[in-house]
Amino acid sequence: MDTTINGLECSIHEPETYKSIIIMCNGFNAPKDSPHRIRIANYLFQHNYRIVRWDYRSRTTGKPTKTLTEDLNDLLLLINHFDASGIYGSSWGGLLALHAASRNKNIRAIVLRVPVIEPNHFKNNPELLNNPLLAENFLEDFLSYNTYRDSLKRKFATLLFAGKHDDICPLEYAKRLFSLLPQPKKLIVLDEGHQWSEQSYTTLSEESIKWFNTYLSKTSSNFR
Repeated sequence: MDTTINGLECSIHEPETYKSIIIMCNGFNAPKDSPHRIRIANYLFQHNYRIVRWDYRSRTTGKPTKTLTEDLNDLLLLINHFDASGIYGSSWGGLLALHAASRNKNIRAIVLRVPVIEPNHFKNNPELLNNPLLAENFLEDFLSYNTYRDSLKRKFATLLFAGKHDDICPLEYAKRLFSLLPQPKKLIVLDEGHQWSEQSYTTLSEESIKWFNTYLSKTSSNFR
């Protein structure tokens, strides 16, 4: 089902009955309808989760407004609208998931695939800032956040996937973040870069289901 929430284009996978609601967050330029996004959403849906995929506001409007603050505020809006308790975030979406979980007490479990943690990738590759959808203050806005510090604000369960050869989310960044995250947490390191093989996406899907089943169950005693 497709719908629009406060100007945000959303696609919803809705089983007849569901355990919890999970919001999916895309990579930096990726659409909600990318094949990997749909594949993971369908896998979660088949395990009785209500899934919300959405496009970033700047992608929908075509206007140069994209900042971490804009995308984060929109994610928080969707969490409240759908009463979500879980987030799956990939790359840029993983960064959003971390900051949203640190700010919204309803979020109990998140899965992060090679999340962007530091702004160095943009600082070291200034051509990325030529993206026509970025606000003029994009980098300044990003630099105003401290992902390591914010990850300590509240308790939530985090499953973190990292790639051994990732140059956008280097393994050293992922390990530093993991060391700071509160329990419960789990780090899975795969022999991948930032782009993954089909087999790694299968591993991601299977491990994500285990994680969400453990920490999104309302009767679960595993979250402590």
